[in-house]
Amino acid sequence: MTPYIRQLNVGDAKDYRAIRLEALKAFPQAYGATYAQAVKQPIGAFTQTLEQAVLFGAFDGDELCGIVCFVACEGAQDNHIGHLYQMFVKPGIQGRGVGLALIKQLFEYARPIVRQVHLGVGTNNHSALALYKKAGFEIYGTEPRALCVKGTYIDEHLMVKFLDSKDN
Repeated sequence: MTPYIRQLNVGDAKDYRAIRLEALKAFPQAYGATYAQAVKQPIGAFTQTLEQAVLFGAFDGDELCGIVCFVACEGAQDNHIGHLYQMFVKPGIQGRGVGLALIKQLFEYARPIVRQVHLGVGTNNHSALALYKKAGFEIYGTEPRALCVKGTYIDEHLMVKFLDSKDN
């Protein structure tokens, strides 16, 4: 599958809400937010996210089948850092290059803005780890008990991709 990828806008709020809820419900161990919290939020909360962050969506025809979020730090001394959040590709589409295409689009957008992109991923999320490594991210540490999902602690690998290295 060759996905069509574009930046989402406020007109995509309904579709963004639907895929975000699907991600939170299907993979609660992968996100700090919960389905129970998000499902109660009005559509305006999702519109606000689209206004404040940069989200890219992968489309299979008219269907939004994957998302990734980029947020750049704004401090005077950390504005060289950006973060990848909310990575999700629908299970029926996974393994077809959609996730990597989303990440590459994020890198293209982020490269003129920041020098490096950070993320956190559950140490037991082997498919996501493989994707991030394929995209060039490297583990630089592990945060113990980064999440607590229904009483179970999840450690997260902290990963970075340097956008200004000669290999990029």
